[in-house]
Amino acid sequence: MHDGRLSLEWFGWKGLGLDDDSGRLQAAVDALPAGGTIEAGLGKLRIEQTITVTRVPIVFAGIGSTDNDEYSTQIVVATGSDDGFRLSGVRGGGFRDLQMRGEGLADELYDLSNLLYLDEQTIRIVKVTRRLATGTCSVRLDADGSSAGGSAVAVSTTLQTTNLANPFVVNSADGARRLQVRVLGAASAGDLEVQFAYQVVG
Repeated sequence: MHDGRLSLEWFGWKGLGLDDDSGRLQAAVDALPAGGTIEAGLGKLRIEQTITVTRVPIVFAGIGSTDNDEYSTQIVVATGSDDGFRLSGVRGGGFRDLQMRGEGLADELYDLSNLLYLDEQTIRIVKVTRRLATGTCSVRLDADGSSAGGSAVAVSTTLQTTNLANPFVVNSADGARRLQVRVLGAASAGDLEVQFAYQVVG
């Protein structure tokens, strides 16, 4: 009995981030047919294949989202142009206290680490913080595959925070909207970290 909470270590995860952990993570998802929480401790989780969640709320929970490897849980998304996570018919769940990094980024859409869907809320995007381990690119926030209203901002290996002079609003009053990061103009870009700060306005 696990009462809806599973440790990824039960499935053989070691936290080193050297091998493909996709099968271990997918097995943990499949072990929660009614939904629940998958807990990962200190370390890195590497996925090279899309993780699929269908019609159940799953929370992927780490121990921290800092840049310090000694205090964080990091998901390294190495799926190329494929989705890292694909959620179908899901309400609820999400990502908590972990950091998601892309490896070998291409000009594609990528899931956010802690906010996938906006449902019956209106938010105002006010600030963007971002950094790459290598290369350069630009990023923007997309909703359902199209621009959420803001312009793309440049990303380099220097940690940058931009307070938006013209904050933009994302409204989901007419139905849930999937929020993702669109990478543009990627040049040898790897290990993207990006956070969109927002205010709930309705």
